Amino acid sequence: MRKNDDGDIKLFVSSSSTEEQRNENDSQIISVAKALDAQRSNGNLAKVEKIGKQLYKIVSFEDNALDSIIGSQLSCFDDKLRYEIRVLMIFTSQVTLHSVLPQILSTQAVNSMYHYIRKNQQDFYDSLIECSSFSLYYLAIRNKVDIEGDISKTFAALCAKEDDEDIIALGRKIFVEMGKYVKSLSSDIKL
Repeated sequence: MRKNDDGDIKLFVSSSSTEEQRNENDSQIISVAKALDAQRSNGNLAKVEKIGKQLYKIVSFEDNALDSIIGSQLSCFDDKLRYEIRVLMIFTSQVTLHSVLPQILSTQAVNSMYHYIRKNQQDFYDSLIECSSFSLYYLAIRNKVDIEGDISKTFAALCAKEDDEDIIALGRKIFVEMGKYVKSLSSDIKL
């Protein structure tokens, strides 16, 4: 027998539980398909896809909707800081969408945003997928005591400026204002 040959291992599964699982899976698939069809019919899927595209424009600095956050300062920031600003904006968009929309719609909006990032900025998309920033931001929101403060301190640390009060304040402002903006974009969705 070969070292990795596991042909002699027998798995015993009750045939009734397998049938029950199959029926339950079929029921879940049908339920999701119906929900997706309902969201498509009422126009929500098209709306959240547009939200994703709008968010792409903002996090790519193609839209000036958030000039009040960083405004003309953007050109003064180095590449690392601009990168971290974009990552925080994307994280905030994603978390906010998931908090204000049903899962099927928030997932579609987030996927739309990522689609445009990947389509138009593959290198940035690749670095975003590989970065650890999201993990650190998720750790920051887990304690639920001072989410804005923890996010802003994490932002400053990721920028390698953990003691810079201006950068900490910028992180807080980005998180708060981007969250408000995403909520306003989502307000047209019929729930």
